[in-house]
Amino acid sequence: MKIAIWIGLFFILCACNKKGFVLISGRIENGDSVIAISTKDSIYTFYLDEDNFFSGRIPLKEGTYASLIPHSVDLFLVPGEDVEIYTNGQNVQASLICKGVLGGINTYLKEQEMMNFVNKDDYLLNESEFVQRMQEIINERVQLLEAKNFNKLFTESEKQRICFSIGEKAIFYPIYHKQFTGDSLYRMGAALRNFLTSFSLSAEDLFVTKAYRRFVLGYVYFQNGYDRKVDKNYSDELVDYILDNFQDKEIRNFLLSEVIYRYIWENNGLQGAEYMLNIFRRECSDLNKLDFINRMVEQWERLQAGKPAPDFSLKTQEGGNVSLSNYRGFYLYLMVWASWCAPCKNELSYLMELEKRYAGRAIRFLTVSIDGLKNEMAWRELLAQKRYGGLHALSEECGGFRSDYMVVSIPRFVLIGKDGQILNPDAPRPSGKMIETVLDSLLQNNERVMYD
Repeated sequence: MKIAIWIGLFFILCACNKKGFVLISGRIENGDSVIAISTKDSIYTFYLDEDNFFSGRIPLKEGTYASLIPHSVDLFLVPGEDVEIYTNGQNVQASLICKGVLGGINTYLKEQEMMNFVNKDDYLLNESEFVQRMQEIINERVQLLEAKNFNKLFTESEKQRICFSIGEKAIFYPIYHKQFTGDSLYRMGAALRNFLTSFSLSAEDLFVTKAYRRFVLGYVYFQNGYDRKVDKNYSDELVDYILDNFQDKEIRNFLLSEVIYRYIWENNGLQGAEYMLNIFRRECSDLNKLDFINRMVEQWERLQAGKPAPDFSLKTQEGGNVSLSNYRGFYLYLMVWASWCAPCKNELSYLMELEKRYAGRAIRFLTVSIDGLKNEMAWRELLAQKRYGGLHALSEECGGFRSDYMVVSIPRFVLIGKDGQILNPDAPRPSGKMIETVLDSLLQNNERVMYD
C-alpha cells in the first residue's frame, strides 16, 4: 500500500512539474549545429547531435506564440504539452512537419503561412471594395479556425494574428493599387485609413509572430506618413512616433532597430541618420540590437565622404585586372550592377551618354557586376549585345568588393576623388540630371586630358 501511495505521489508531482514547461524535440536536416526558439521574453538554444536530433524544454506559465529562428517559423507552445519539429534547413517552411500533442496547432500555423489569401486581383479593386474583401477574408479564416476546435486560448490569440496578417497586406494597397492599375492620382481615403487604424497595436503576446511584426512595422510607416510635421525630417518623425506610441520595451527595441537598419541600407550610408541613431542608442535596451546597429554603423563610417575608398582588384571584360590605383589622378564614377537587374541595365545606356559628355576630362567610368563567376557568361553575353560606357569588371558573389563597399541594393553609384577618397557613397544615377550638375561643378576647373 505504501509503495502504491509513493508511486501515485511521484506521478502527481511529475505531472504538476511538467505544467511549468513545454517539451520540444525533433530533427533539423541540412541546418546548423544549433537551433533556437524565441518567445517574447527569452531565447532558448538547443544543440543538434551527430544525427541532427535535438530535445529539451522551455519554461512557460501559459500558452504563447514562439518563433523558430533564424527561420522565423511561427509556433504555438503550451506548458504541460509537447511538440516535435522535423524540417530541412534548405526549405524550412515547406518541409516542416509537426507532431506531438501540439502537432495539430502547429501544422495549422504552417498551412496558414503557406497559403496566399490576398492576390493581385484584390489590389485592382477600388478602395471600398478592397476593404470589404479584406474583412471577408478575415471572417472566412476565423470560421475555418473555429471549425478546428482548438483550445480556447489559442483560438482567441489566433483570431488576432489572422487580423494582423491581413492588415499587413492591406497596408500595401496604395502602392500595389497604383502599380497594377496605373492610377497615379489615387490617394488613400477614409475606408482604408479607418480599417487600418481599427487594429489594436497593444498585442504584446503576438510580438514574436511574423504577422504582428510586419503589420506594426508597416503601420509605423503608414501612420507617420499621414501625421507628418512639416518642420521635421520624415526619418526623424519615425523614431518620435515609435517613442510616443509604443511603451513595451521589446516592441520598441524591434521598431527602432528596424527603421534605422532600413534607413541606412536604403540610403546607402549614414547621411541624415544622426538623430535616429542618438535616439536609438538612448532608448534601446536590447544589447544585441545595440551591438548589431553599432557594428553596421562602423562599417558604413568607412565609406563616408572624405574616407579613403577601399582598394580592389577585379577581373575586366577583356581578361585583365583593374584596381582603384589605376584611377589615381582621375575622378571615378563607379556603378555597381548585375545582369539580372532590369533597372541596372537601363542605367547602362545613360552611362554611355555621360562618357561622351565628359570625354577628354579628368574622369573615368567603371562598372562592377556582382554576378560572380557562376553568372559570368550572362554578364559577358549582355555586354556583347551593344557598346556600353565605361570599363567593365566582375566581382565575386560575396565578400571582398561587395563587403568593402557595403553592396546590398543595386544599382549603386559611388563617386571617388582624384586622391582616392570617397566624394559620395550614394551618388546620383546617370539617368538623372542631378549627376550632370554634380560632375559639371566638379570638373569646371579641370583641364582637359587625353584618354590613355
